[in-house]
Amino acid sequence: MELKKQLFIIILILIVASSFLTFDWTRFFTGTMTNIKDSNYPRESKWLISLLCFFLVWMSGKNAWNSDDEKRLRLIFVCILLADTFLVLLSKFDNPVFTGIGILIFFCAHILLIIRNTHGLKNLFSRWNIISAVIIAAATTLVLTSILYPILKNEILLFIFGILYLLILSASLWAGWASLNIGYIPTTNCVKIAIGLTCFYLCDISVIFNLATGSPKAMAPKLLFTILTYPAWEGIRYIVHNIVWMFYIPALFLLALSGYKTKLICYLEDGEK
Repeated sequence: MELKKQLFIIILILIVASSFLTFDWTRFFTGTMTNIKDSNYPRESKWLISLLCFFLVWMSGKNAWNSDDEKRLRLIFVCILLADTFLVLLSKFDNPVFTGIGILIFFCAHILLIIRNTHGLKNLFSRWNIISAVIIAAATTLVLTSILYPILKNEILLFIFGILYLLILSASLWAGWASLNIGYIPTTNCVKIAIGLTCFYLCDISVIFNLATGSPKAMAPKLLFTILTYPAWEGIRYIVHNIVWMFYIPALFLLALSGYKTKLICYLEDGEK
């Protein structure tokens, strides 16, 4: 019975995600969007993805691959749900305090993710860890110099805050890929973690790019704006906004599933007993 509830939650996640993604992209392809905020339909359904993934983690029970890891993952998803409550559910109030609180909670979530995914780390300077760190550092530097700096170069405190978040985000991504080499978490679960955190990273980079496309201070958007009409530019912003959720949904879903035994469906018979 417990496993049937877990499978029911998974089906709900897929249905809810398909629902609002279909709505968002239908508005884009039919040309009925008027501005980016229109794609927040329904705002509650997007927050519901976080809530359902939260339930999925808390319902793992005897289908969790490890009880200690289950506790770590539950705490992580408490932070994620709280952060999304401030950044998604309460975003309709357009309150910068809520935004700041949400980002700070995400800081905590990523720190906890790093602790979880590097558990059992013995050789920090293995070839795999060094190569993955270099690749991630290069990608982050590119984002920092080409997108974040042009937007916030005159706002030092926000720029420093942005750097700190990018650093913790990059460290979290690195920890996800490093888990493949550590050997503590089962390999299949590590693959889910690595792909999930890659999606998480790309999601947050898309958020930054979305901010850049709406900022007159950003260098790249200025250059593109000169060759695009206003409707075309708004279309690009709408696409980027939708892509954020296309990355975020698998990020949460895969991280939630990473706490389960590898072949969840195969445990149906045991779950019935």
